[in-house]
Amino acid sequence: MSRQCDGAVTRLKKELFLRHAWFLALFVLAGVALPFGIREGNDWGGDFAVYILEARNFAEHRPFYETSYVPTPESLVHHPAVYPPLASLLLAPVYAVRGLDYRSMKLVLALFLWLSFPLYYVIGCRRGVKPGAMAVILLLFVLSPLVLSLEQTVGSDFIFVFISALSLLTIDEIYRREWDIRRPLFAGVLAATLLFLCYLTRAAGLAMIGGFAAYELRRSRRVRVFSLIAGGITATAFLLYTNFLFDARGQYGSQFVRNPAIWAHNAIAYLQTPAVVWAAAPAVIRYPLAAVTLCLAIAGFARRLRRPTLVEFYFALSVAVLVVYFVSDRRYMLPVIPFMLMYAAEALDTLMSR
Repeated sequence: MSRQCDGAVTRLKKELFLRHAWFLALFVLAGVALPFGIREGNDWGGDFAVYILEARNFAEHRPFYETSYVPTPESLVHHPAVYPPLASLLLAPVYAVRGLDYRSMKLVLALFLWLSFPLYYVIGCRRGVKPGAMAVILLLFVLSPLVLSLEQTVGSDFIFVFISALSLLTIDEIYRREWDIRRPLFAGVLAATLLFLCYLTRAAGLAMIGGFAAYELRRSRRVRVFSLIAGGITATAFLLYTNFLFDARGQYGSQFVRNPAIWAHNAIAYLQTPAVVWAAAPAVIRYPLAAVTLCLAIAGFARRLRRPTLVEFYFALSVAVLVVYFVSDRRYMLPVIPFMLMYAAEALDTLMSR
């Protein structure tokens, strides 16, 4: 009997390994290759300077928002005076040990991108995307020119990719294990911590907070102990933080506009996001692939709306926030590009099954 059990366990392990072998190979190769693609220096943009100045302040035990950046009404439209602190806090040890070492900082940021791959992979497999398809999705994502270009900059993009994916997967695990019912205090504190970490990484983390609130209300149809704890802690932390440390309205309020022409321009720009995935291909291939990917992604998203998950609420709110933002930049779509590809894969699988 013991031998039979051991044999069954061995076969199960082998089946699991073979089922996820493509992803494991991708994960290992990406971990080896990502550091070799990082170059010295940084681009000319101003974002990296603020992150590094804030990291320096953390390392030298000074208020993180006391930088040498002198904002003007014109510059605030493009560059807030203070950036959310989590990215700088994570870079502070690098600055303390290595000083102004761009490559070391970018290595730390690339580590967060690499660690996000298993999170997206598990989310996709739980949603029904086949393991092989998920491996292809992550391969397209990591090889996209957008990711390769962001690998050469110091910023919060990769940290937010990791934190947002971790939040989505952890909250899904809370629901799957029914901790929201059996352990509401623990689950509420855990969810609130992750939601607030999203906001501490980027102001766009508000889309995660809003998405969670809308999904929880739709899921339960009532206010529960879990939602009260998670929402109460998040709201309290947000109010304390914005009133005493970081005035979100003063920093980002001018960057959201009421201009339908800008909204239309941004919407069209973000509809072209699938082209980012295929940007390295010749134009004769890139545009047809981008159009097909966009159509499939829209179809997959619409199909998911019949029984939406937290991902759908987060995805929709993220895009909505970006549409009303003053400027359009496809790097802001980075955390939701894997989900866009998941929607496309789900729609393609449905079409092939029919």
